[in-house]
Amino acid sequence: MHLPQNTSLARAQGFNKPHFEAFFDTLSGIFDQEKVTANPVFNMDENNLSTVHEGQKQIVAQRSKRQVGTVSSGERGESATCVVCVSAVRT
Repeated sequence: MHLPQNTSLARAQGFNKPHFEAFFDTLSGIFDQEKVTANPVFNMDENNLSTVHEGQKQIVAQRSKRQVGTVSSGERGESATCVVCVSAVRT
């Protein structure tokens, strides 16, 4: 059993194969054009902590799935955002 993760409707609609491929094609082109190495590249992740969403019921999902989502509205209540940046380059 997995607990579903809340996903806004806009994010669910915008995350599709054509948008995904276009983003990485553009990113790859910029890396090639600017001759970017791994040194200045950072991975950034944000986490939204909301007061709106309460515990969700468990749902059945495929065993290999690491992330399972549900669409919800995040327009009410208060939230705080945590941002973490890391680089794979060893100094």
